[in-house]
Amino acid sequence: METKVCAGCGASVAVASMSWTSDGERCEDCAGGHADVVGQGSSSATRVAVGALVAAALPLVFSYRTSSTTTVTMTDAAGVEHVASSGSAYDYVAIGGGGIALVLATVALLLNLKEKRKAAFVMLGLAFVVGAYQLARGFVF
Repeated sequence: METKVCAGCGASVAVASMSWTSDGERCEDCAGGHADVVGQGSSSATRVAVGALVAAALPLVFSYRTSSTTTVTMTDAAGVEHVASSGSAYDYVAIGGGGIALVLATVALLLNLKEKRKAAFVMLGLAFVVGAYQLARGFVF
């Protein structure tokens, strides 16, 4: 069995378990924290984070808004009319997209705690912020 020396930790490792990075060949333990491993596909955390970003961005393109207003007019004993009105508006796409984005971002965060990919952490932060904004926008604006 042929072995090589890991550029990260200096350990002698079997060639089959080495990964190429921008810093040279690394063992599986050292390459796990690298976001630029050549030939290594995107992690499940990264794919879930991308899904969270898509769900958070969807309400920026599509909207389904409903609104209602209720007005009540009352006359008191002196004959003076008092008018009270209230209204509500909801954007169901923003509520759904924001909620799904927050759930997916939480799942991706849990998956990424083991892999520690920087790109996934950046996407997660963005997904959390945009997802929370969309969820609030669906109820408030």
